Amino acid sequence: SYSLVDTHIFLPAAGAFAYSALNDFGSFGYYWSASLYKSDQPKPNRASYCAFNNSFVNADFNGLRYYGFSIRPIKRRTN
Repeated sequence: SYSLVDTHIFLPAAGAFAYSALNDFGSFGYYWSASLYKSDQPKPNRASYCAFNNSFVNADFNGLRYYGFSIRPIKRRTN
């Protein structure tokens, strides 16, 4: 059986490091996915990411891979 604790993950609004500065700390969260942006093949320099603030979530963005976005490693739970 699962509880609500098993179905949530905390993602802080850590902002992003870009252009030699920390931006949006405390107001936006930017998190890389494991997916490269397919239109850049064969030399992908972009990857997919999710962005959010207190009233907005979008997981359909792509950005240059050198941007300092957060990662959130997770392990798939097996029973």
